Amino acid sequence: VAEIFLPLPPNSVKKELVCIITADKLYVRHTRSNQTLLRAEPLAGPVQPEQSTWYLQGELLIVVLAKQWRGETKSDQYWGALLAKKDGVFECYMSPEEVGRARRARERKEKEEEERRRERIKASEREAAQRALQDKSAPSQLPPTRQRTLCSASRDGDPTRPKATATKSGCAHRLAKQRVQTRRSRRHYRTVWIAVAAFLVAVGWMWRTFVRHRDEQVSWYDAVDDSE
Repeated sequence: VAEIFLPLPPNSVKKELVCIITADKLYVRHTRSNQTLLRAEPLAGPVQPEQSTWYLQGELLIVVLAKQWRGETKSDQYWGALLAKKDGVFECYMSPEEVGRARRARERKEKEEEERRRERIKASEREAAQRALQDKSAPSQLPPTRQRTLCSASRDGDPTRPKATATKSGCAHRLAKQRVQTRRSRRHYRTVWIAVAAFLVAVGWMWRTFVRHRDEQVSWYDAVDDSE
């Protein structure tokens, strides 16, 4: 392929450009300024229009031409700066020197933007490191195990341990949840003990009924034996 980088007039948009690519012709026109930006006819070699394309990158027009014939040697593959054959037509609204200056200015701008991007990344990393240090030193950002220890110390009233306030890391919510669970456990245990007591009462009543019935049978058998 052949890639062409053409600087555009300031504030150019895609809809202001007309780019025509044929098998032997390249034509670029700027409609707002009514100016031909680039014209090469015929091209130094045939191209495939269906596989060729163009797009904008900032203030730069990039044209990609898919060659039909790559050439057997490097000299055949290189079309040269004019893009057109020796007896063809080549027009460009910028001279080669202006294109070179624009390229160097673009490269310098890209380098500065890359340096600023790296500085922003380093600054964000430093801020993240500072926030991490502050989070480690802040009592409200303690790990969950330490928070549970503070909550239990506050609940037990241990004067040797620091007390946790209701606004730190959900400690108050955890304490309330533990109180609810404790009340539920107490109700459950009370229900179990009531059921066990009722069961023991029933067993005692059944045992007394059985003993009384057995005593009555023994007395009856003794009375029968005496009568005989």
